[in-house]
Amino acid sequence: MTEEHDIVAELLPAYVLDALDDEERLLVERHVRVCVQCQQEMASLEETVHMLAYAVPLYDPPMYLRERIRLLVTSPATPSPTSGQGQGEKGWTRWASSRPIAALLLLFSLLTAGLVTWNLQLRGQLADLQNENLDAHELAEMVMGYMESPDAYELHPIQAADDHLPARGLVLHDRSGRRFLLMAEGLPPLQGQQKYQVWVFDRRGHAIPVRDFRCDHKGRAVILFEVPVDVEDIVEIGVTVKPTATPDVPPPPILDGKFRYDEGLPGGLTKVTI
Repeated sequence: MTEEHDIVAELLPAYVLDALDDEERLLVERHVRVCVQCQQEMASLEETVHMLAYAVPLYDPPMYLRERIRLLVTSPATPSPTSGQGQGEKGWTRWASSRPIAALLLLFSLLTAGLVTWNLQLRGQLADLQNENLDAHELAEMVMGYMESPDAYELHPIQAADDHLPARGLVLHDRSGRRFLLMAEGLPPLQGQQKYQVWVFDRRGHAIPVRDFRCDHKGRAVILFEVPVDVEDIVEIGVTVKPTATPDVPPPPILDGKFRYDEGLPGGLTKVTI
């Protein structure tokens, strides 16, 4: 990779937040026109910005979260090891200074969206709360980890299986383990006690149910889950309406996305109970 590529990679998050000056913006746009890797990264970042712009009311953060945010905002910027003189140094300085703003936008968007779902769940059965409530503390740790070390995470879009549905989502994976964060919007409303269910599909063609969840009245959900299989075996992630009985194969997906591509994936999918 060239020095220009490294500089542009550092500037991309600030670019999608419109936090660059004209010179830096032109540098990014010129490089992205010819760099497929940066095109893909920019598309993922733009998708993230869109997904996290949930129109939900703000809330008064708990004390521990205020302290984490204060430390994030006041922490000194760390110099980039790949930044050189001139344009590279200037670009890193602007991104370092804007990074806390990006982190705050990401954090508050996720937490407020999660709390809307959490508040809805409080109206349900108390026995379900331990399984369905979003742990805001764990969510904050995962989001901050992504902002501090994005290379330690994978970000995958998931799209509506039916083009007529407005549903869409993102899946964030912590590469160090089996922990995932799913963000979705536009899910169709369900009737009564119906729930949605996350499935993962492995390279052997097995479909594995992972987690049930509910969305808010606008079809939004933010959930954390862990997969019961080796992450390297997962090739696809989907969201379905949870069936009333255990099926041999999962119901048709509402959301679906490739986690990684495997040409040897069999055509049929078989449910596996873990």
